[in-house]
Amino acid sequence: MKSKKILFLSLDLSIKIGESIVLKLSSIPDSSDVLWKVTPKEGVTLKAAGSKASALFSIADSYSIKATYANVVVNMNVLVTDSIYNPAVNSILFSATGHHIEI
Repeated sequence: MKSKKILFLSLDLSIKIGESIVLKLSSIPDSSDVLWKVTPKEGVTLKAAGSKASALFSIADSYSIKATYANVVVNMNVLVTDSIYNPAVNSILFSATGHHIEI
């Protein structure tokens, strides 16, 4: 039996209420069937399409975002602080061969 290598990447981020993040698994085709999950569900709006997702946070809390595709698992912990964000979008790109963060 052939063993599968599993790539696991974990990141931490601290943001403010009203701040959004854009996530992309950059080495996976855009139309791939990626499972995106945020816990807790309350206080976050998640919009996902293939290898891309965006999340907007409206309640201060500690969130976990998980993306799963084949042998790739990405976990991200997001701490949302109780202060209001001045609008601008942070972009976070994930790669199966490493990660790139754009702020």
